[in-house]
Amino acid sequence: MKKIMFFMFFVIIANGAFSQGLHVSSGESFYVSPESHVFVGGDINVATTGTPGNLTITSDQAKSGSLIVAGNTPSGSITYKRYIDDTKWHLVAAPVVGQSISAFVADVANAVNVKETDKYAVAYYKNTNASGKRWVYHKTSASGGVANEAILTTFGNGKGYSANRTAAGTFSFKGAIATSDVAVPLATSGSGTHYWHAVGNPYPSFLPVNDAANIVNLISENSTVFDPSFAGLYVWDPNADSGNGAYTLINKAYSGAVYLTPGQAFLVKAKDNNQSFTFSEALQVQQNSADNFYKSSPVPSIVLSLSNGASKSTTTLKYFSNATTGLDIGYDGGAYQDAISNFSLDTHLVNNSKGVDFTLQCLPKDTYETLVVPLSVRAEANQELRFVADINNLPADIFVYIEDKVANTLHKINDAPYKVTPKMALNGVGRFYMHTASEALNISDVNDLNNIAIYKANNRTVKITGLQKGSATAVKMYAITGKKVLSKTLQAQTVNNIILPILSPGIYIVQVITASKVQAKKIIIE
Repeated sequence: MKKIMFFMFFVIIANGAFSQGLHVSSGESFYVSPESHVFVGGDINVATTGTPGNLTITSDQAKSGSLIVAGNTPSGSITYKRYIDDTKWHLVAAPVVGQSISAFVADVANAVNVKETDKYAVAYYKNTNASGKRWVYHKTSASGGVANEAILTTFGNGKGYSANRTAAGTFSFKGAIATSDVAVPLATSGSGTHYWHAVGNPYPSFLPVNDAANIVNLISENSTVFDPSFAGLYVWDPNADSGNGAYTLINKAYSGAVYLTPGQAFLVKAKDNNQSFTFSEALQVQQNSADNFYKSSPVPSIVLSLSNGASKSTTTLKYFSNATTGLDIGYDGGAYQDAISNFSLDTHLVNNSKGVDFTLQCLPKDTYETLVVPLSVRAEANQELRFVADINNLPADIFVYIEDKVANTLHKINDAPYKVTPKMALNGVGRFYMHTASEALNISDVNDLNNIAIYKANNRTVKITGLQKGSATAVKMYAITGKKVLSKTLQAQTVNNIILPILSPGIYIVQVITASKVQAKKIIIE
């Protein structure tokens, strides 16, 4: 069989000098290597009669080939071979249209893992299922009533899947090439409110993710689709969390250009049940790296780590000149949660927290001396926890401290971890805070109201965190008219849930008073 290698040809047509179509005749092959990219100014036609023609694009450990077709009426099938470098779970998407899942798992070269004879390691994300059962595995014959099993179908266009192999190698996807925009419905049926969805690149080419890659990109084009606290792409990293895997957030906080490779899938969180995630055909660009990340100009950052000996969780703070202490949409990123974790480390916003755990928080540069960051820690009781800081590109004289409000202590963790064994399970914010300073701090420097957070948990509950445990505290609440609707005194805990009376919708002011200091926060009852 004749194989045609076209590296120089690629360069000519990628520069726009070639505007004709591409025809692969019966019995012939057109091969795009991982180092190459092709632009076809017209249509492609891959023969289907006799011995079908073969148009194959490939990737390897380091690079991914790509194909962009300008024409709107292609014929025949292409094959994309997406390299998978281990036996761990990966999020993938079919970079072709119409690939049968039954044919995909039957292809011995795809080496798809299988259990129970016909339960394949190819799963789609069903957000209406119960926590822990949202990845639905494909079977030859699905068992009736089993929430996480479904019969073999066809890969959805622009839909993301979780899959793994029995050994490193390539997943081979065969089908038509997408030549128009692909809009993926982000719908949660019934009354469900878990708005996470798995989607993925439907093209055999790269897509720009952030502003540094292209001013028009996946994040900007879908900016109105995201939940504002989760505006970005959540890509599964199978090697994170000590090899257990974790989601990595890609958003505008990356200073370098970020491109999405062919065959790459990810999770997104929609703002409601009436959205669609759009992959615009016009966004396709030529790249050839297999990596999702192109990084440059590192920004000041602190990566906090929490470990318990068996697991490790991290949260990141980055510092930008244009960031705020509240929600910076597209920069701050909430943590993906299928269910409440029994081990995690996140942060809450420094200002105007709504109770959301953030895996990435961006803060103003040159405010290291004044900001106090609430840490959200979830861990079981009676296990040693270790806090560690990885500090990058901050001023050399900046120290990072962990405040422990239960122990009433402050620990510098630049050079040595803070170790603590809580006697009670930890379930969020209230106990631990991060301080940064250029001078030595002691606990008397930080025992004030600067780190109090007041936010509405729901229409009947206000949550107050950051108070010194045992301190005498008054909580008052006023309607916007000035009428007092609540007055309560308490001995503060690290987390205080204040039960509200039944209130009419509107704006209210909550006051927290300790000693001679007062802090107030506006909340809205809906």
